[in-house]
Amino acid sequence: MIVGKQLARTLANAAHHKLAFDIELLEVRKLSSYTDFLLIMSGKNRLHLDALLETLKELIMDREVRILGIEGSAQSGWVIIDIGSIIIHIFDPEKRSYYNLYSLWGDAPSVELEFSKTPPALRKARKKGAK
Repeated sequence: MIVGKQLARTLANAAHHKLAFDIELLEVRKLSSYTDFLLIMSGKNRLHLDALLETLKELIMDREVRILGIEGSAQSGWVIIDIGSIIIHIFDPEKRSYYNLYSLWGDAPSVELEFSKTPPALRKARKKGAK
């Protein structure tokens, strides 16, 4: 099981491959008592938010990490996935602009993200199939 920054980067990479945009990873461990990282991203519409939610849930479970809660819905324009050390926010552009989490977490340092050419879930599936 991987946790923390490595998992957050893996989830960001998966979201990138599902065409999420404006993906940001903030390290909030010095500012928050309930989580270490906020992973924030946007999707185009309700269907896109649903696809991002399902992709991230599948990857989290594949990595044997417990989902503590899911709040909101794609229809509302904002979905939150809580896995303890990482809180994932999936927004539509309108809700992201309205709630502006950066105004709350502006002091948190951003974590640099680099996206691979292969989505994380496919990379793991290839390893299993190669045996």
